[in-house]
Amino acid sequence: RNIAFYESKNLRQWTRTGAFTDPDRGAVFECPNMFELPVADMSKETRWVIFGAQNRFIIGKFDGKTFTKESGPQAASRGSVYAAQTFSGTPDGRRIQVGWVINRAALNRYPNQIVSQAFTLPQEFVLKETSSGLRVLLQPVKEVEQLRGEQLTSSVDGLKVCAGELTEVLIEFTDNSRHDLVINGINASFKGTSARIFNDRTFNEVFIDDGLDYTVNARSPEKVDSTETAVKSGEVKSLTVYRLKSIWKKD
Repeated sequence: RNIAFYESKNLRQWTRTGAFTDPDRGAVFECPNMFELPVADMSKETRWVIFGAQNRFIIGKFDGKTFTKESGPQAASRGSVYAAQTFSGTPDGRRIQVGWVINRAALNRYPNQIVSQAFTLPQEFVLKETSSGLRVLLQPVKEVEQLRGEQLTSSVDGLKVCAGELTEVLIEFTDNSRHDLVINGINASFKGTSARIFNDRTFNEVFIDDGLDYTVNARSPEKVDSTETAVKSGEVKSLTVYRLKSIWKKD
């Protein structure tokens, strides 16, 4: 449970230059990712990010041979998501990841299905200075706005329109506490002020406070047919709900 660094001039013979581990050994275990990110709103300032399969981010500096930790691990993603991988060399320089959603709720109901579990929506990494220091923010890529269909409501008491629908919910509460809610039978509770929640059939993705926290909630097998939708605690300040279009193009 450590990450090792090697260098080579011909891609055949390799020399080890260093290694990195952490007391939180799970944070560097399996499926390692490592990349450099610019610090938002800070010209020419960058940091390197390391994380493993459990999606806990470590921020530091890398001199080409060894990594020096400055902060972390930060638990920026939670729930039924594991082993996310990022794309390098994107044309516009964004660092985008897709995670694996561990979700078995429908396997017994549809025994002949040809897929198992799922991927998350693509997410962009943003490195930003906060009151708690440098933090990695996860935000859905801007392209997912193309999935927005009809706006179903903008009423603060209109969450029930999500029942039986595939939706994107933009919700803001009046305080920064834990808020309990369920959308179309799937838990969507979170701690924070606001969230952007994408609701699919068997799981949802909750981006909290502009991506400062992120969680994936899988549908419970006993609630496979539930369309329960309700805010169970907290006062809603604003709410907007969009029906989502399918990602699949029809012939």
